[in-house]
Amino acid sequence: MKVFLKILASFPNFFYSIFSCIRVFVIIFFKEKNTFILLNPEGGFGPSLLKPYLLHVFAKKYKINNYLLVFGYDFRRHNKYTKYFFDKNFLWLNLNSKYIPFGIVNEKLKYLIFYILNAMLRIFQTKKRIYYFNEYFEKFLKVSHITEEKNNCYGSTNALFKFLIRNEKYSKNFTRKLDKYFNLNIKYQKKKCAIFIRSKGSNTEDFSSNQRDTSNVNLYYMAIQNLIKEGWQVFLTGDVHKKESWFDNFGNNLIYPQKFSNNDLYNAFVGAKTDCLISGMSGAVNYKFLDIKKPNLVIEGFPFGFGFYKSTMSFKFPKKILHLKDVFVPLNLNYNKKYEIKESKSHEISKIIMEFIKKCKHGKVVGYMPNKKILNNNYYFKSSGAKISRSWMLLQNKR
Repeated sequence: MKVFLKILASFPNFFYSIFSCIRVFVIIFFKEKNTFILLNPEGGFGPSLLKPYLLHVFAKKYKINNYLLVFGYDFRRHNKYTKYFFDKNFLWLNLNSKYIPFGIVNEKLKYLIFYILNAMLRIFQTKKRIYYFNEYFEKFLKVSHITEEKNNCYGSTNALFKFLIRNEKYSKNFTRKLDKYFNLNIKYQKKKCAIFIRSKGSNTEDFSSNQRDTSNVNLYYMAIQNLIKEGWQVFLTGDVHKKESWFDNFGNNLIYPQKFSNNDLYNAFVGAKTDCLISGMSGAVNYKFLDIKKPNLVIEGFPFGFGFYKSTMSFKFPKKILHLKDVFVPLNLNYNKKYEIKESKSHEISKIIMEFIKKCKHGKVVGYMPNKKILNNNYYFKSSGAKISRSWMLLQNKR
């Protein structure tokens, strides 16, 4: 009965998405005939930043002047303002509406919508090159799945990161000229740092999602206090669902979502305009692709041994992994594997963050690169351009 009700509740959004499909078709119809079009029904928030960045680099490398990514938009998962980063090369196809109750998107109907769009384009625009994003880049990168999340394994991101790093000269800073979209009434200071909190895993039975959550925001109090002492203005964002009693203790030095009525606008601004990023292993790490030279710290990361693109990596504290070389065992890339985790402590989070913040600068990756003996056959970490936090290593050794 519950399944039937969910299917029934998805139909209003399906009919709504048909109108969006027609709107997208009309927009594409009047584009140049040789436009390279990629359709993307799937993916959460992270892919909505990674995929258009990958497409940009690819198009620049192969001199494709006219290209467009059509991305399926679910208001529960995506930030509508991220389209402004990629301008005319990005288009949302709305899969639901916040004005329709429940916002349920049926997976099969979602793919049907994109099938209809694909068919319409091929019938009326035969000169345009039209592909599904995942299929196209899986073939290009020679991987079974573009992020390998399908198999609960991050291993094949090796091919993706290798391509991006080898072609960095084609990247650009997508955060420039955005002030007209992100005009928030904030008195800004010279140094701005974003901290992304993740807690959505606590509401799911998915073990890997739960493990990728950061600690409660209250355990970041000491780090925030120390950041402010060092002259940083801190922007809290992500899954900060309520205002804690101490948020206003720091005045304009601490900015948080509850100060604004439009959270999407605030979150997009924070990802784009702050000078450094601190995040758990969530979609927010992909803000790095808006400016690949911006310093990025992954805090309380999971799975173990994963190296995110040109970032400083620190992880959860595993109970049974005692040596650094054991962190990089390829089996750890299966993020569905269950581990016993020690809870992070406030002073540990602060120490990792403060080491990073004191050494970070634009264009630099802070940290230590493990040698080949430690990495063994897990060389993809080096391919990502990531480094490991020295403070995290010291704390792990002491535990």
